[in-house]
Amino acid sequence: MLHLLRQPDRIVRWFLLTALVLLLTACGTATPAVTEAPTAGVIETSAPPSPTPEPTSLPAKVILVSDTASSPAELQNVETQLAALAVAGNSTLVRQDGVTAVDLTEDVKVVVWVGTAAGIGDLAAGAPGVQFVAITPAEIQPLGNLSIIRSQPENGVFIAGYISTLIAPDWRGGALLPSDGPLGGQAQSVFTNGGRFFCGRCAPAYAPIVLFPVSAALPTGSPASAWQTAFTELNQNVIEVLYVSDAAASPELLTALANMGITLLGSQPPSPEWSQNWAATVQVDASTLLETLWPDLLAGRGGQTLAAPVTVSDINPEKLSPGRQELVEKMIADLQAGLVGPFSVPAE
Repeated sequence: MLHLLRQPDRIVRWFLLTALVLLLTACGTATPAVTEAPTAGVIETSAPPSPTPEPTSLPAKVILVSDTASSPAELQNVETQLAALAVAGNSTLVRQDGVTAVDLTEDVKVVVWVGTAAGIGDLAAGAPGVQFVAITPAEIQPLGNLSIIRSQPENGVFIAGYISTLIAPDWRGGALLPSDGPLGGQAQSVFTNGGRFFCGRCAPAYAPIVLFPVSAALPTGSPASAWQTAFTELNQNVIEVLYVSDAAASPELLTALANMGITLLGSQPPSPEWSQNWAATVQVDASTLLETLWPDLLAGRGGQTLAAPVTVSDINPEKLSPGRQELVEKMIADLQAGLVGPFSVPAE
């Protein structure tokens, strides 16, 4: 032992060699761990649930109804306006001559009826989920889902009478009017009142002497030849300006009148064939009010009552000057405000 202590390097080597032998022995005798391969198995997966198909909703339907009392020009304006509103709202517009409760299916959103609209109140009461609009001269009361646009055809005829004497030389204005329809036999007196609100007795300075404006009336549906005969008799008074109502208007008659040099007023836009003789188009325009009502109708809000305004368009300034247009606009404003009554006879 003393011998080893005297040789420190040998002691160190002895300890290192001993440690190495022990380490190798431990490594050689260790049993390696056996790792078992994973057993192959089937992983069960459930298929994703199939989505439940939802029923496809039909586009909302808008029904336009007309009856025998509807004006062709007014009906055309309303249909044009409704078609644009339906396209903008991805709806379908259907035009019908009548409507019953059977027609009011789940996809019907709005029903617009132009004319007398007889029975629309009962239909509206039985279909609270549908909004109804009556464009009518009739005295119909609104409901929660029924709005009324008063067409007031008398205002259009009154303004036509006013313009005819306003622009006619020597007051010589006239009209061809229906003897039936919403105004019946009152159309002629309303036209006369319109003229006389401007010129009083409207007595011409030259023969033939007759109080203007003058008019003739025939039933709606009369042929163009009958209206031509009516004008021939009327023209014995030397007519300078003529208002041709919807009932009388036909291409044959209007062309003949234009060829005679008559200045024309009407409720439908003129054809190029007689546009040079056209002074203005006078209409009672309910279509613009439909656009005003539309957002409320789609939201299920009804019950409003509005008065359709009179509009004057297609103006020929050579026949209806800007100064005279201002007079017409003032008269329309007074009419709409109730300051002037179309059925009242002005003091002479």
